[in-house]
Amino acid sequence: MAQLEFVYGVNEIVGQSFDWLTDTVNCLLVKSGTSIASDLDAPTLSGITTLDEYTGGAGYARVALLATRQFIVTGDPIFQVNLDMTAPAKTVTFPSLGSDAGAAVFGILLYIVRGGDVDSANIPLVAVTGGAFTGKVPDGTDFDVIAPTPGWLQFRMKA
Repeated sequence: MAQLEFVYGVNEIVGQSFDWLTDTVNCLLVKSGTSIASDLDAPTLSGITTLDEYTGGAGYARVALLATRQFIVTGDPIFQVNLDMTAPAKTVTFPSLGSDAGAAVFGILLYIVRGGDVDSANIPLVAVTGGAFTGKVPDGTDFDVIAPTPGWLQFRMKA
């Protein structure tokens, strides 16, 4: 599984602009036309020039992560922060997701919701490809994306 972090999203967390208790992180599906690596410095979702979101499938809607925020002391003065999920089996479900002209899912993109969930304000955080969901073509049934252990995002920082 490949995971790529976006500069502005990481800065939101490291720079403490992200509120671990109240901010929302959403998940969207992307198709193979998305080239994440070329846009890791995009400040917003609309700044990702190759974003090819899976929007044509019947029933598609972005999903909010039900997140727990774990502050794990791993040693003095280092601590680790995990963005994990509380859903059973750490699964994000896109219910009854239909096909988008037969396109396969390439990966997911997690983003920080800003400005009422508009792409010109939403901040990309991390893209994940190569999971068990990659390459699958939705067929009208529930489409599940399962998080790795210990979660989608881990930061280790010195206090």
